Amino acid sequence: MTTTLPVLAPTGRPKPWMSDPATVKQVATIEKELGRRQIDAVVADLLRDLLAAGTLTKGQASAGLDLLFSASFVPKTPVYGTDTIGSAPTEEGIYERGDKVYMAVKSATGRLYAKVLDQTVSTCKRLTAEGKVVNVKYVYMAGAISEITAEDKVTRERAQELGHLTAICVKCGTKLEDADSVARGMGPVCYKKF
Repeated sequence: MTTTLPVLAPTGRPKPWMSDPATVKQVATIEKELGRRQIDAVVADLLRDLLAAGTLTKGQASAGLDLLFSASFVPKTPVYGTDTIGSAPTEEGIYERGDKVYMAVKSATGRLYAKVLDQTVSTCKRLTAEGKVVNVKYVYMAGAISEITAEDKVTRERAQELGHLTAICVKCGTKLEDADSVARGMGPVCYKKF
């Protein structure tokens, strides 16, 4: 038995292909848009149930997608809750929130985005004074800029400390190789600008 609601019935004269199973692309798009759009809870639950059961037809998927694309986006909420809301970051630099370290940089179009310090990546290796090899790299993570606030920007001393530990310039993100640059956490050009 197939569950249907009039709201998910395809409009117009039914076509023979409408009772075929939904395509992979239709399913993927519905799954993606369900979390991004504001639609009626009953319709959203029905779509989720049909997806979970694997009984969504092409016609139902088409009607569901029409509803989803006509709905407005869900407003983004801060990741860390209302108690930590602050002003959005407006300048490049190193930010620290909880146990994560972020590097905010500007794109070619001038838009600010953030990378997250990943200590599991093995492309940038650093040998510490204790002889320990540290694998580090700032990795782009979609939406990371919305996880930080302007108040999370670290002090110059903390930025230099992080740059020294990672051997990555805290201003531009390039790998540091010169001993003096590693010691101060940034290259000579960036140090003059910092």
